Formats: sequence, structure tokens, C-alpha cells
Amino acid sequence: MVWKMATFNVNGVRARLAAVLEWLQDNRPDVLCLQEIKCRTEEFPADAFQSAGYAAHVRGQKSFHGVAILARRPSTKVLNSFDDGDNDEEARLIATRLDGGWGVNSYVPQGRDPDHPAFQIKLEYFARIHRWLHNRFEPGQ
Repeated sequence: MVWKMATFNVNGVRARLAAVLEWLQDNRPDVLCLQEIKCRTEEFPADAFQSAGYAAHVRGQKSFHGVAILARRPSTKVLNSFDDGDNDEEARLIATRLDGGWGVNSYVPQGRDPDHPAFQIKLEYFARIHRWLHNRFEPGQ
């Protein structure tokens, strides 16, 4: 099965809604991953995307971060945390089972320069998502 997938750091989905809907109409991907939606889950404009033919799977957070997966194909399961016991307050990860495979969307922390303290946070995030992918999924799943 071949999917047409795209990703977009939207920097505020409500502010860019018209542009995203126009892009979806013009390009018709099977899956669109959005990062930095900057709204709570219940504020996400899911109805607008549903009218365009997409189911919305959302992990929002007030004012910051947030991720969503928009899918034209049915989804059977949604994961929205690392589920590893560590702090998972920032809405940076969502995954959904889509018609024979998984779509994973992550909003990675900005790292800045290697000398900046934020760079270490980014490296720790990469290690965490690597562990999560390794522990959660089997090849071909």
C-alpha cells in the first residue's frame, strides 16, 4: 500500500486554516501531519477538516506545541504519549494506525547551537523517541 503523506509546521492551525484547507484541496495527500498547532485538543477545527474529507487525530496544548494527524483513510488506534513514565506534558507526539501501517508525527524540540543547553534537550528527545519506536513497534507493523 502506498500513501501520499505530507508534513507541515503550521505555527497555529486556526490562523492558517484557510491555507491548509486550500493546500489539502490542491494536493490531496492521504495523510497530513501538523506540528505546532498551538491550540487545545477541543479547540482544533476538526469539523473543517472533516468537511474536506479528513479525520483529525489531535494532541493539543494551550498556546504551545501540539500535533495532529489528518487522514483520509480509516484509523483503528491512536497513541498520544510516550507511555514511558517520564514527564509527557508537552504535546509533541501522536501516532495512528492507518490501513496496514502506522503514521507517527512528532514535533521535535528546537536544539539551537550545540553549545546551547537546549541542544541537550533535543538529543534527549531523540533518544526517547528512538526507545519508544524500538519498544512499541515491530518491523512490518
